[in-house]
Amino acid sequence: MIVQAILTQDTAAAVGSVLEARGWAEAASVSVVTPAGGPAVLEGAARVPAELLLLDVAVAEPRGLLRYRLARPGTRIVLLAPGRRPGDRAVAATVQSQVYDVADDLDRLAHVLDHPADFAAAARWLDPSLAPDAPGEHRVLERTVIESRPVPVSRRTCAVVGPKGGVGRTTVAVNLAVAAVALGRSVLLVDLHAGVWSAARHLGCAGSRGGLLAALADPSAEGIRAAAERRHGVLVLSRGRDDGLFPALDREAVAALCRIAAQAYDLVVLDTAPAPDDPGTYAALGAADQVLLTCDPGDPVSVESAAALALLARDLGRNLGAWRLVCNRLRPGAEEPRTITGYFRDLRLPITLAAMVPDEPERHFAALRAGRPVALDDTRATSPWRSLAMAALGADPELWAPRRRGLLSRFTNLRGDRLGARQPAR
Repeated sequence: MIVQAILTQDTAAAVGSVLEARGWAEAASVSVVTPAGGPAVLEGAARVPAELLLLDVAVAEPRGLLRYRLARPGTRIVLLAPGRRPGDRAVAATVQSQVYDVADDLDRLAHVLDHPADFAAAARWLDPSLAPDAPGEHRVLERTVIESRPVPVSRRTCAVVGPKGGVGRTTVAVNLAVAAVALGRSVLLVDLHAGVWSAARHLGCAGSRGGLLAALADPSAEGIRAAAERRHGVLVLSRGRDDGLFPALDREAVAALCRIAAQAYDLVVLDTAPAPDDPGTYAALGAADQVLLTCDPGDPVSVESAAALALLARDLGRNLGAWRLVCNRLRPGAEEPRTITGYFRDLRLPITLAAMVPDEPERHFAALRAGRPVALDDTRATSPWRSLAMAALGADPELWAPRRRGLLSRFTNLRGDRLGARQPAR
């Protein structure tokens, strides 16, 4: 045992007896100093390795002790503070330097050496009320309650595009809308594919009153709400089954509808037509905060068409940082999504992957016939639709984890971004 001792005349005799009794006296380096000379001796002691340092509180200058700690972090320090009481400022300063072994009675020094202390035992020197034998009843000074609350999410408009037919734009748009509703968001789905009313059909709507024409004529919050059909919690605007010959969509009217809808709903999902020069698709690309570019990884034409649309958007000055890739109908043996994103990077298209949806045609056809999208029954935490909805809402997936309620002790660190609510004890 390599022992160093920096003492005053008041503690030298008692410490010498303990060192003699333990057989450490001959090997120990003992310095008996005045309080004024203590810092210099402590600085010199930091240059010599030791397993144990016995330090008199009268010479434990805080800055010198901190330097010693930095130089010898593995050395155990026992502070000799005879006659001191909890709350003593000098002892509290050493405890804050991670010196937890304090001998306030030199007759019990041997006990202190044999029983290393921790912060819980030394905390009484910082606050006398924390002493185990402190008088009075213990009071709860503070409660911290962690509650489950809705995560604040900025309102978004998301356009689902895919410049080739059959890549599953409507499937993605409908299941995205349903998954966002399951997360507690208000969602409006606008089917801008004027030739059909497929979005409404996916959701099981009757389709006799699509409402899109009425909403375009009155693009107010009240007009949208009156014209839309509600199904599975989603409000839908689409071409009605009985609308007859549907006129071409006016680009300015679609843009006005999107602006008003974005102020009234947490998420507006725009299902577009395949042709990029379609007025509805063009207006959707201009109104959307985020674009989901849908492609079939097993279809090279689909991937090339998606890249061509992104290149066109880049040339027109669109912000591709808000574009995300959805690999739909991912089949075993198909092109890996990372290969596709690498292909986009080679073209200098900064489009990241948002979701990978496995190819399940029978399941989706059955869901279409039943008017019940698959996202309604896919409640897994790993559901691609859930991940896609959170990406569209711009939320951190970790913030949607279930929260626990309960009391935490006053020494528990609570992260400020974890929806904690501090409340005074009653």
